[in-house]
Amino acid sequence: MTHIINNKWRCIPLPLTGTRGVECRTPGQTGTAGVDYKVVFTFVNNITNCGSAGTTGGSVVPGPLANQCTENLTGIPNAQCTTVTLNGVVDAAGNNGPVSAVMGVLVGDVNASGVVTSGDTNLCKAQALQTVTNSNFRDDINASGAITTGDVNIIKQNALTQLPTPP
Repeated sequence: MTHIINNKWRCIPLPLTGTRGVECRTPGQTGTAGVDYKVVFTFVNNITNCGSAGTTGGSVVPGPLANQCTENLTGIPNAQCTTVTLNGVVDAAGNNGPVSAVMGVLVGDVNASGVVTSGDTNLCKAQALQTVTNSNFRDDINASGAITTGDVNIIKQNALTQLPTPP
Protein backbone atom coordinates (compact mmCIF):
# COMPACT_ATOMS: atom_id res chain seq x y z
CA MET A 1 0.00 0.00 0.00
CA THR A 2 1.21 3.46 -0.79
CA HIS A 3 -0.01 6.80 0.51
CA ILE A 4 0.56 10.48 -0.09
CA ILE A 5 1.22 12.07 3.23
CA ASN A 6 0.62 15.72 3.91
CA ASN A 7 0.51 17.88 7.00
CA LYS A 8 -0.69 16.19 10.20
CA TRP A 9 -0.30 12.67 8.69
CA ARG A 10 -3.55 12.79 6.81
CA CYS A 11 -3.03 10.50 3.88
CA ILE A 12 -4.50 9.71 0.50
CA PRO A 13 -4.21 6.09 -0.67
CA LEU A 14 -2.35 5.42 -3.92
CA PRO A 15 -3.62 1.99 -4.95
CA LEU A 16 -1.23 -0.11 -6.98
CA THR A 17 -4.16 -1.10 -9.22
CA GLY A 18 -7.55 0.42 -10.01
CA THR A 19 -8.57 4.04 -9.59
CA ARG A 20 -5.63 6.40 -9.12
CA GLY A 21 -5.19 8.41 -5.95
CA VAL A 22 -5.41 12.19 -6.33
CA GLU A 23 -3.62 14.68 -4.09
CA CYS A 24 -5.75 17.84 -4.00
CA ARG A 25 -3.75 19.91 -1.51
CA THR A 26 -1.20 22.58 -2.33
CA PRO A 27 2.48 21.61 -2.35
CA GLY A 28 4.84 22.43 0.50
CA GLN A 29 2.53 21.65 3.41
CA THR A 30 4.37 18.56 4.67
CA GLY A 31 6.02 20.08 7.72
CA THR A 32 9.45 19.43 6.17
CA ALA A 33 11.20 22.42 4.60
CA GLY A 34 11.73 22.03 0.85
CA VAL A 35 9.44 18.99 0.56
CA ASP A 36 6.23 19.42 -1.45
CA TYR A 37 4.76 15.93 -0.97
CA LYS A 38 5.67 12.74 0.89
CA VAL A 39 4.80 9.33 -0.52
CA VAL A 40 5.02 6.48 1.98
CA PHE A 41 5.44 2.95 0.63
CA THR A 42 4.29 0.26 3.09
CA PHE A 43 5.55 -3.32 2.78
CA VAL A 44 4.63 -6.65 4.38
CA ASN A 45 8.13 -7.17 5.81
CA ASN A 46 10.48 -4.76 7.55
CA ILE A 47 12.80 -2.91 5.20
CA THR A 48 16.59 -3.19 5.46
CA ASN A 49 17.38 -0.77 2.61
CA CYS A 50 14.99 1.79 1.12
CA GLY A 51 17.15 2.16 -1.97
CA SER A 52 17.06 5.36 -3.99
CA ALA A 53 14.50 7.63 -5.59
CA GLY A 54 13.59 6.83 -9.16
CA THR A 55 11.52 9.99 -9.42
CA THR A 56 12.90 13.34 -10.55
CA GLY A 57 12.91 15.65 -7.54
CA GLY A 58 12.73 12.73 -5.10
CA SER A 59 14.80 11.67 -2.13
CA VAL A 60 14.27 8.60 0.04
CA VAL A 61 14.30 8.17 3.82
CA PRO A 62 13.39 5.13 5.91
CA GLY A 63 10.19 5.03 7.92
CA PRO A 64 8.20 6.24 9.63
CA LEU A 65 7.69 2.55 10.54
CA ALA A 66 10.19 -0.29 10.05
CA ASN A 67 8.18 -1.65 7.09
CA GLN A 68 7.95 1.72 5.32
CA CYS A 69 10.04 3.96 3.07
CA THR A 70 9.18 7.60 2.37
CA GLU A 71 9.98 9.36 -0.87
CA ASN A 72 10.11 13.13 -0.38
CA LEU A 73 9.13 14.98 -3.56
CA THR A 74 9.71 18.48 -4.87
CA GLY A 75 8.75 20.06 -8.17
CA ILE A 76 5.81 17.77 -8.92
CA PRO A 77 3.58 19.67 -11.38
CA ASN A 78 -0.11 20.30 -10.87
CA ALA A 79 -2.61 18.61 -13.20
CA GLN A 80 -0.27 15.70 -13.90
CA CYS A 81 0.07 12.06 -13.00
CA THR A 82 3.54 11.14 -11.79
CA THR A 83 4.92 7.65 -11.31
CA VAL A 84 6.74 7.62 -7.98
CA THR A 85 9.43 4.93 -7.91
CA LEU A 86 11.80 3.50 -5.32
CA ASN A 87 14.78 1.66 -6.83
CA GLY A 88 16.65 -1.07 -4.97
CA VAL A 89 14.30 -1.58 -2.02
CA VAL A 90 15.32 -4.64 0.07
CA ASP A 91 13.23 -6.21 2.83
CA ALA A 92 14.22 -8.44 5.75
CA ALA A 93 13.25 -11.57 3.76
CA GLY A 94 15.66 -10.64 0.96
CA ASN A 95 12.99 -9.52 -1.51
CA ASN A 96 14.19 -6.63 -3.63
CA GLY A 97 13.52 -4.53 -6.64
CA PRO A 98 11.89 -1.34 -7.73
CA VAL A 99 8.37 -0.44 -6.62
CA SER A 100 6.13 2.24 -8.12
CA ALA A 101 2.80 3.94 -7.63
CA VAL A 102 1.00 6.55 -9.72
CA MET A 103 0.21 9.83 -8.00
CA GLY A 104 -2.22 12.32 -9.49
CA VAL A 105 -1.78 15.92 -8.35
CA LEU A 106 -4.74 18.19 -8.98
CA VAL A 107 -4.94 21.10 -6.55
CA GLY A 108 -8.56 21.71 -5.57
CA ASP A 109 -9.97 18.33 -6.68
CA VAL A 110 -11.62 17.62 -3.31
CA ASN A 111 -13.70 14.70 -4.60
CA ALA A 112 -10.82 13.15 -6.63
CA SER A 113 -12.89 13.10 -9.83
CA GLY A 114 -9.97 14.18 -11.99
CA VAL A 115 -11.37 17.65 -12.73
CA VAL A 116 -11.86 20.71 -10.49
CA THR A 117 -15.51 21.78 -10.65
CA SER A 118 -18.14 23.69 -8.69
CA GLY A 119 -18.84 20.38 -6.95
CA ASP A 120 -15.42 20.65 -5.28
CA THR A 121 -16.17 24.24 -4.30
CA ASN A 122 -19.52 23.21 -2.81
CA LEU A 123 -17.98 20.34 -0.84
CA CYS A 124 -15.42 22.70 0.64
CA LYS A 125 -17.98 25.39 1.43
CA ALA A 126 -20.10 22.81 3.25
CA GLN A 127 -17.15 22.11 5.58
CA ALA A 128 -16.14 25.73 6.14
CA LEU A 129 -15.27 26.55 9.74
CA GLN A 130 -15.46 22.86 10.71
CA THR A 131 -12.64 21.17 12.59
CA VAL A 132 -10.36 19.30 10.18
CA THR A 133 -10.88 15.55 10.63
CA ASN A 134 -9.91 12.34 8.86
CA SER A 135 -13.14 12.57 6.86
CA ASN A 136 -12.90 16.20 5.65
CA PHE A 137 -9.13 16.90 5.48
CA ARG A 138 -9.25 17.03 1.67
CA ASP A 139 -11.25 20.27 2.01
CA ASP A 140 -8.26 21.91 3.74
CA ILE A 141 -6.55 22.63 0.40
CA ASN A 142 -3.77 24.74 1.88
CA ALA A 143 -3.30 22.32 4.83
CA SER A 144 -3.52 25.19 7.29
CA GLY A 145 -5.44 23.13 9.83
CA ALA A 146 -8.69 25.03 9.16
CA ILE A 147 -11.22 24.95 6.33
CA THR A 148 -11.78 28.56 5.28
CA THR A 149 -12.58 30.82 2.35
CA GLY A 150 -8.87 30.62 1.52
CA ASP A 151 -9.40 26.95 0.59
CA VAL A 152 -12.49 27.81 -1.46
CA ASN A 153 -10.53 30.50 -3.31
CA ILE A 154 -7.76 28.05 -4.22
CA ILE A 155 -10.37 25.67 -5.64
CA LYS A 156 -11.92 28.50 -7.68
CA GLN A 157 -8.47 29.51 -9.01
CA ASN A 158 -8.03 25.96 -10.33
CA ALA A 159 -11.54 25.61 -11.80
CA LEU A 160 -11.77 23.34 -14.84
CA THR A 161 -8.18 22.12 -14.41
CA GLN A 162 -8.07 18.40 -15.01
CA LEU A 163 -5.82 15.37 -14.95
CA PRO A 164 -4.96 13.67 -18.21
CA THR A 165 -6.87 10.50 -19.05
CA PRO A 166 -5.20 7.55 -17.28
CA PRO A 167 -3.26 5.19 -19.51
